[in-house]
Amino acid sequence: MAIFCYDAVLKLGALLVSRAICRQCQYPQATCICAQVTIMYCATAIDILQHPSETRVAKNTARICKLCLPQTQIWLGEGADDFRQLRAELATEARPVWLLYPGEAAQSFAQLIEAVQPQVGVRLLLVDATWKKAFKMWQLNPWLECLPQVSLSHLASNYRIRKSPKKHYLSTLEALGYSLTELEPGLDTRPLFQAFNAMQAHFQGYSSDRSNNDRSNNSDRHSLLDSSQD
Repeated sequence: MAIFCYDAVLKLGALLVSRAICRQCQYPQATCICAQVTIMYCATAIDILQHPSETRVAKNTARICKLCLPQTQIWLGEGADDFRQLRAELATEARPVWLLYPGEAAQSFAQLIEAVQPQVGVRLLLVDATWKKAFKMWQLNPWLECLPQVSLSHLASNYRIRKSPKKHYLSTLEALGYSLTELEPGLDTRPLFQAFNAMQAHFQGYSSDRSNNDRSNNSDRHSLLDSSQD
């Protein structure tokens, strides 16, 4: 698979769908969250390994991460060859590199911080995919197993608009927000969650409006049918 530019793929995906897309936040215009986005800055370097199928998911949260934290790097791919550039960067990285993934060797942030006591910040990797595809990416990228793994499995998700197999399966944004809380206790992560909740509220409101319109249209059709039978 070739290495893709995240922004270019996102814009191409927007052209391929029928609904109008906001050019700034890349969400459907009916659920645009630009007004709820606040730019944040943090000491943690953030890399998101995103499965290509996620660029077509309207409710994907990785794009909110990049909107609120522009330093976030999103790498599209599935197999090891897709992440050659990232791996080259990590080979010369002076900061500790940690992977947020609930593997068998995963530790809590408290355990890793106590053991390593990072002085220059951390470079944090996250996987953005469905859990089935995330596991496949884990299998296709054995180099990830060499990284210290961190888990947040004790937390419950508040991702209401996208189904998850288990309540502790967090969205990418939630995983990042909670990770930053652990890594940088003084950092205000509320802007991330405010944008996240706004996105969910917009989608829920849009779905509710569509349902109401569908019921209204069905009622109108039934009225027309009833009158035609009189």
